[in-house]
Amino acid sequence: MLKIQNTADMEKLINQHKIDIEAMKEKHKLELELKEVEQKYKLELLKLENKIKKTTEIANNASMNTATNQIFGRESIQEQLDNVIEEAFKNAKVKGEENKDEN
Repeated sequence: MLKIQNTADMEKLINQHKIDIEAMKEKHKLELELKEVEQKYKLELLKLENKIKKTTEIANNASMNTATNQIFGRESIQEQLDNVIEEAFKNAKVKGEENKDEN
């Protein structure tokens, strides 16, 4: 009778152990899936942050360009410099010719 009781207890323990192992496997599987989803969302979040940074940088550059254009008019700074240099050469040439005529 004791042997039968021990055998039944052993089978009960083995079955419970199998159930526990399956439960642990399922728990591990779910934890792994959760970590994969978290990693996916972290990666997506990083991509969105980079996109926001790029968009912000583009917007800032556009604002700076607009402000520069408003300050200096429609001409670019290089065009303004070219015009000033050209005007200076013209003035120098005219003054040079005036001085030449006076001598």
